[in-house]
Amino acid sequence: MLAGQQALLDSVDEAVTDPQRNAELHWVLERLKGVTEAFSNEMQTARERAILLNLDYDATRHDFREIQQQMTAKRRQAAEKVIGLAMEARRLATEEEWAVIAAGLEKRRDWR
Repeated sequence: MLAGQQALLDSVDEAVTDPQRNAELHWVLERLKGVTEAFSNEMQTARERAILLNLDYDATRHDFREIQQQMTAKRRQAAEKVIGLAMEARRLATEEEWAVIAAGLEKRRDWR
């Protein structure tokens, strides 16, 4: 687990004492982790495809644009999922709890 992920979980545990909502937040954050890991893997695969394509003397501008368009689409899809999960997390926390979570993350600047 990355330091930022642990910092977020620690902040949730500190802020949200209701066991049900705490568990639901952990579940949302686990889904968020899955989205970010999948996106990272997809971008790595696309970078590798671009590198291989660059080695091909006969590669066309269209070939490169296709990879770039696929990467852009994947970024948009991942961003929409992340935004949805962030909104779900906020829905599960009270405003006061969210302030504690945000403050905890801000104190742990290594999460970035």
